[in-house]
Amino acid sequence: MSIKHGLSAGSRVFPNENQQEFDDLTAEYRRTLAPANILEKFLVEEMAHAAWRLARFRRLETGLIDQMAASGDVDTVLTAALVDNTAVALKTLQRLAAASERSYYRALKELQNLRAQEEPPPAEKTKTRNEPKVVPTHRNGKPKIMRELPGSSPAHSLPNDC
Repeated sequence: MSIKHGLSAGSRVFPNENQQEFDDLTAEYRRTLAPANILEKFLVEEMAHAAWRLARFRRLETGLIDQMAASGDVDTVLTAALVDNTAVALKTLQRLAAASERSYYRALKELQNLRAQEEPPPAEKTKTRNEPKVVPTHRNGKPKIMRELPGSSPAHSLPNDC
């Protein structure tokens, strides 16, 4: 099996790319997302690698379009290449960029799902029932009029004509 373009090869950083920038990007993803276990670490690394590849493909796409523009109006040259089906390199870059973007969001979704499963369910609030106050009633079911306030002395009683 031959590699035609090498863009999807295992190498993370090409010789013309800056290894320190890649390391900084990966470290920023680790710092921001703080993976808690090996699976989360894998997903965070996958996101960083996908973001790096996506930036690479966008940079290459820009270079390719700039190169096409050198031979005339960009829109005209690009349209002609797409119509003639000669824009194979551009289509390949766009396909690889789309794959990297899907990879990024798939890892992000998986990380979010994993973290949602690990979160303990919110503690159920202990329901305190507000028991209704028992109001003394007559035999006919109507409430009795209390002449004394509960917990008070006779000095704080209600007048009889209430």
